[in-house]
Amino acid sequence: MSEMVGRSKVRSGAVGILIGVALVSLVAVAGRNIPLPGLDVALLTSWVGQGGLPSQLSILALGVTPILSAFALGQVIRLLFPRTDGSIILAVCEAVLAMLIAVGQAYSAARGLDAMGYLGDQGSYGFFSVVAALVGGVAVVLLLSRQVVLPGLLAGLWILWLLPAFLDLPSNILASVDMARTGAASGTQFFEVLLFTIAVAALSAFVVMAVLRHYRHWVAGRTDAKRLFPLAIVVWPPLLAAIVGSYLLVSLALFAPNAVLQSSHMGAYFTGVTAILVPILVLGYKRLFDRRGLSLPSSLLLLIAATQIVAILGTEFAINKMLLVLPLNGTTILVAVAVCCALIDACLPAAHSARTDNPA
Repeated sequence: MSEMVGRSKVRSGAVGILIGVALVSLVAVAGRNIPLPGLDVALLTSWVGQGGLPSQLSILALGVTPILSAFALGQVIRLLFPRTDGSIILAVCEAVLAMLIAVGQAYSAARGLDAMGYLGDQGSYGFFSVVAALVGGVAVVLLLSRQVVLPGLLAGLWILWLLPAFLDLPSNILASVDMARTGAASGTQFFEVLLFTIAVAALSAFVVMAVLRHYRHWVAGRTDAKRLFPLAIVVWPPLLAAIVGSYLLVSLALFAPNAVLQSSHMGAYFTGVTAILVPILVLGYKRLFDRRGLSLPSSLLLLIAATQIVAILGTEFAINKMLLVLPLNGTTILVAVAVCCALIDACLPAAHSARTDNPA
């Protein structure tokens, strides 16, 4: 009887998760098609008549950028000060910072639209309507980002982050097909891109499932495990490396602007930053998890870092050497695989729960 009740809970939980994913996705897609208030009516009619509203002029135009920036800073704080992991105060500060960033970006966007004449003659009303709509859109995205929690992953944020890439996927594929049709790319190059994508996806799936397997063993019998998101070690290091690398680049530009502006130096810089920062960040997450009692083997940590470096640098190589438009870049593949594996693990956990309920 208890086994039947457990399976019923698993099925109901899986249905709830799938409904949550669908609702988050539908709201995000719908928001991308709702125009900002205050836009010039004639221009808006023209855009809609030419094939649809540009996503840059929707109420969700800012997307997850303010939230991701705030959460990234929160991740850095957690890595530097592991005691803050799980802190409600830090989570509240992340939300407040995300909204402050949204206000600044919304104000800048409204000024840009006003300078281009997109707001017509509505004056201050149109200007502040755009600001309010953009800030409200970020507030909705922030709420949605916390609505889907999968094993080891706060997935709502990453689903919203992935949506634009997957919505643009058909146009990117068509661009690659046009390159082949015009002779700008060869069949060998397409095969190399396909092979690269499959290899990164396969490696990502392997490390994600390995992390989830260790997480399941650790989570059994614990009451505080829900506050730990171990798949952060898979999705965050590439993004944090890019953010930290950009800040370092700005600092370097103040001292050696001529060297920074050279494209050859830029490529070498980002290659070096990625190769150095990604392993450091992976070790930072190991230290964070160790404090909570979740220990990941060194071989897995090495494989995680290697997969992330291959994904990032492989993307740069494909773009610079093959001259092809990649449908999905390396970081997007990592995040997409992590979300898919966590979703599968959440929807099909019957075997895992059976092992947990009956260890013998």
